[in-house]
Amino acid sequence: MKKLLFAIYRWPAQIAFVLHSKKMRSRCQAKKSSLLYPSCIINNPQSNRNAISIGEYTVVLGQLLVLTHSGKISVGDCSYVADNTKIWSGNSISIGDRVFISFGVNIHDYDAHSISAKNRHEQFKDIFITGRLLPLGDIKSKPIVIEDDAWVGFNASILKGVTIGRGAIVAAGAVVTHDVEPFTIVAGNPARTVGKASE
Repeated sequence: MKKLLFAIYRWPAQIAFVLHSKKMRSRCQAKKSSLLYPSCIINNPQSNRNAISIGEYTVVLGQLLVLTHSGKISVGDCSYVADNTKIWSGNSISIGDRVFISFGVNIHDYDAHSISAKNRHEQFKDIFITGRLLPLGDIKSKPIVIEDDAWVGFNASILKGVTIGRGAIVAAGAVVTHDVEPFTIVAGNPARTVGKASE
């Protein structure tokens, strides 16, 4: 009887999980075996669901966002994106297989705002008038690549134009502004090499 009551008690949560996952899947191309948890947010205002793709057996608890006019995110197989992580693309972000991204990580392939005060104000008005971020104009963007088997520690930030090599480790709180060699450990702000990782 207790088992039955426990199962009945869990039904609303299970139904909510399924409905949320279905809603998020309608905004991207996610393999059937991937898991999109209730904390997962997929923001894809583009008409192309392929702008965000999620591989086999990948778990997403964080946010994946592409801009209205541009941006692409691909996450490979058997990868993990923890809660409170934000992966935002106005260009291209490619995440390989078996990549672990801890909680509170920020990965952004574009500068959020112009360095011109006037242009920032115009952008601010555009967002509130149109409800979306219009083309970037003088805002710079460059692709980000995170290769297979990399590990990004909690509260790290990875900025535009960076490649994280295979098997590399980004320490907690690191700010990565330059490429990271394969099987290298980086830490600090800006991130610097502090050690070697093993295969």
